[in-house]
Amino acid sequence: AQGKLSEAEPYYREALEAYRRVLGDEHPSTLNSISNLGALLKDQGKLSEAEPYYREALEGRRRVLGDEHPSTLTSINNIAALLRKQGKLAEAEPYYREALEGRRRVLGDDHPNTLGSINSMAVLLDSQGKLSEAEPYYREALEGRRRVLGDDHPNTLNTISNLGAMLRDQGKLSEAEPYHREALETSRRVLGDEHPSTLNSIGTMGALLRDQGKHQDAIDLLVPAEPSARKQFTGDNVSRLAAFLSILGRARVGLGYEPERFTLAEANLLEAHAIFTEAKDRGPTHKGTLDCVQRLVELYTAWHDAEPDAGHDATAAEWRAKLEATP
Repeated sequence: AQGKLSEAEPYYREALEAYRRVLGDEHPSTLNSISNLGALLKDQGKLSEAEPYYREALEGRRRVLGDEHPSTLTSINNIAALLRKQGKLAEAEPYYREALEGRRRVLGDDHPNTLGSINSMAVLLDSQGKLSEAEPYYREALEGRRRVLGDDHPNTLNTISNLGAMLRDQGKLSEAEPYHREALETSRRVLGDEHPSTLNSIGTMGALLRDQGKHQDAIDLLVPAEPSARKQFTGDNVSRLAAFLSILGRARVGLGYEPERFTLAEANLLEAHAIFTEAKDRGPTHKGTLDCVQRLVELYTAWHDAEPDAGHDATAAEWRAKLEATP
């Protein structure tokens, strides 16, 4: 809960080993421990390691507890979240819908787990580009989480941030800003500056400032957080670092030409592109990767305008060809 995931892991593993030995593989407490270790591994970005634990927990809970037991519904939601993080959105959707419908029926609309499923459904639809379908789920989740969990709860902050990001993606920048500011200020106070959720909020706030044309404000916010982002966003979570660097690079380009600034922007965007291309949840044709390519085209085009004889037009053309070659 403090974001110290590597420190938590040996405790989870010790607990699971003892549960298996003392209670057996299908005792409800053992199944809880299996699920908990899967969740930890997922949060560390170790998706392929997390999957067998999640699937073992789900199969055991369906068999031992039944399809509508709250713990089984948690496992169904966990599988959905893992598949979404792996980019398997269509595969994730039936699990998300099963979990949400079951939780509404068994737990009620205001139960924290039901609110989690509502938020997860919004995130899935958002990831599929179905923003207008996602919005009512986000708003229902946020209203419920504020009422049930309070404004400072990490889950409430997650929904605040998600809703702000969706509004930004719709171009509703002034409507998105108070959500982004609330998420960042509260996350810093409650979780600390180096928590992954705070770093996500810094990134999304930086993107909003950049979109508003406040490029220097975005740079001033992002640069002090870059070392923490590099520390926290590793493994299969490394695409979060790429997103962070892409936002920073684009803000530097937006501020205008200055040799050192454009050199830093180039380093940010090239690193982001390399990470996106190799990341398990991205790849060369992913929207985020292609957006990074477009930002590189914009960088080298602006650089050519400032230094016409340096060959940056040829580099821009090379990156533009990558866009044109993508189906």
